[in-house]
Amino acid sequence: NRETADHDTAMVVGSTDGGETWPHAVAEYVEDRGTISVPESLSYDISSWAAGQADVRIAFRFATTNGLAWYLDEPRLISDLDTLLFESFDGDWGPYGDNPPNDWTIINEVEPDPPNDNDWSRYNYSTWGVTVARVNHTPSENQNEWLITPSLSFSETAVCTLSFYVNYWDDTYNNETDSAFVLLSTDDGISWPVEVALYTGEDEGGSNRNESLRSYDISSWVQGEDQVKIGFKYVGLAAWWWMVDDVLVTETVLLADNIALLSIDFPTEFLVAGQDYNPVVTVINLGTEQQTFDLNFTVRDPDNTEIYSSTEVNLVLDPLQTSQITFTNPFTPSISGDHTLRATVINPDDEDTSDDIAEIMVTCYEHQGTGGPDDFGYHFIDNTEPDGPEFNWIDISETGTEIEPDLSYFMSDPLPIGFTFNFYGADYTTIYVNSHGQLHFGIRDTWLRTNDCPLPDPSTPHAPMAALFWDDLKVQHEIGQGVYYQYFDEPDVDYTVVQWHVSRDDSDGLNDYLEFELVIFEDARLLFQYDHVSDLPLGQGQDATVGLEYDVLPSGISYLCNDDNPANRLQNGLAIKWLVPSGSDCVYIPGDCDHNGTPVELSDVIAMIGIYRGTIVPAYTCDCPPNGSEFAAEGDPNGNCIAFELGDVVTEIGAYRGSTEASGCEDCPGS
Repeated sequence: NRETADHDTAMVVGSTDGGETWPHAVAEYVEDRGTISVPESLSYDISSWAAGQADVRIAFRFATTNGLAWYLDEPRLISDLDTLLFESFDGDWGPYGDNPPNDWTIINEVEPDPPNDNDWSRYNYSTWGVTVARVNHTPSENQNEWLITPSLSFSETAVCTLSFYVNYWDDTYNNETDSAFVLLSTDDGISWPVEVALYTGEDEGGSNRNESLRSYDISSWVQGEDQVKIGFKYVGLAAWWWMVDDVLVTETVLLADNIALLSIDFPTEFLVAGQDYNPVVTVINLGTEQQTFDLNFTVRDPDNTEIYSSTEVNLVLDPLQTSQITFTNPFTPSISGDHTLRATVINPDDEDTSDDIAEIMVTCYEHQGTGGPDDFGYHFIDNTEPDGPEFNWIDISETGTEIEPDLSYFMSDPLPIGFTFNFYGADYTTIYVNSHGQLHFGIRDTWLRTNDCPLPDPSTPHAPMAALFWDDLKVQHEIGQGVYYQYFDEPDVDYTVVQWHVSRDDSDGLNDYLEFELVIFEDARLLFQYDHVSDLPLGQGQDATVGLEYDVLPSGISYLCNDDNPANRLQNGLAIKWLVPSGSDCVYIPGDCDHNGTPVELSDVIAMIGIYRGTIVPAYTCDCPPNGSEFAAEGDPNGNCIAFELGDVVTEIGAYRGSTEASGCEDCPGS
């Protein structure tokens, strides 16, 4: 996220009227939390407003101006707590320190005459939008005042929790500070030996209500006790206050035998057909005794066919122990679509079977190692395929020429390729390199900071372009990043390399940098290579475009576009080759009417029309070879050795538009 006035905001809000209103703020995020690869689990106690309500809804609201993202998974509502006490401090009590809430006690060690609203009293705190209990040292009275709960009884085997909202504002006076104590008594208030919390010397909580929630585990002090009281004691020396709201005391009674399944941890985001996955599941022993149990995991494919069932046996957990279990046997999905993953605790004497099962739906995608052709004829193949290219990283960071060494964002001036390169049927000798992971041939386009999906995009066609990692990227020269190019004069085929060492605009670039490169070969091939695509959020191209685009036809083809196929996310060591299909050396592509080896040129279409009209004599003819072999004579794109037919002209025009494959032959004839 960005620390700007128009930053993104992710909010979790609650409703108790079925969604008519949303007055309860559960959480608000205005800075990064968690990552895709290392998600963060968060929990919130909503008992103060949800307990006892019959029409509760939770909403996850995302407001964005910067086009970023919020990922959520496995929201769970747990309501197995016994509420022993809840006090919202609404209702008819106060307004002064002589009238406490029902069954509560106010003790003023320093008694004003008469009691006033500076003592523990009801107060409408408009910043939170609720009524709270407040003690306020203004004017100075040197308070020593108590707000004490009713007497409470607790079970011997229970997890016991105290929570409340707090706004404590501290100040010093003659080098002394106010103090706010949360104390606990187990003899009905005769003595107060337990200090649950102490706020002094600095503020606690504040104007943000959600961030002011405090929760304390009091189990070790209160289990089995039946005369428990909790006291909120304020000692005022300076001129500030303490506000408390929504005091909640709960207990979860533990059963002797209760193994609970907390979550399915992996895989959860997506599956890739053909890859192996070892499921990971988290369980907890919520019982009071050590337990031995089994854990089963099943997977069903989109046809509801069970493709996997495995059981980890004789697992042992001590009371309140949590364990993450990885299954030894992997499963391998084979088809795309939604798969149902289910984990089940097998514990025959379990006293609470309601928490024994977890089930999630995960979508499986097929990796597309090949793709195309587009309307012109370009296709791609990556190095996951048997005939794909080899990954061979060419590091030019020390030998190449750095492009715009002083700019973080740029579109370069024209740079020489070093040879004539044919791209979508046109010849180019220069390129323009963009800091945002793109390269343009022959024509300078805009910076293109925001990517388009998918390619081609007829609504906003761009100059002939290769997009390796089209995203909002920046070059941080101060930490050694840069963009470079270098020409290589080789005996077999010349090539030029353009290499990016950059980072996403929302990252520091130290550990989450990106390194990728484009190799331009003189024989019209392109090679994308990825040496380091990091584990930063969106670092594998989830928010990027990878592909080619040509604005004239328009034509274009995508390998990955805004995570349209997560199975094609970029990986370290990935190589993608882009080329126009061709066969053997004796294949004549329709449109090559002058037999010069250059396909699909407009002049060839014009020549074909001339041949059909009889105004142009074919420059090359042949005899049909024997044994049914096909050989496309000049002016005969259909390969039937009969020229001057309308079908040939139509085929030629289709070839120019990229919609017709080449005809060809097995053996080159002698004629």
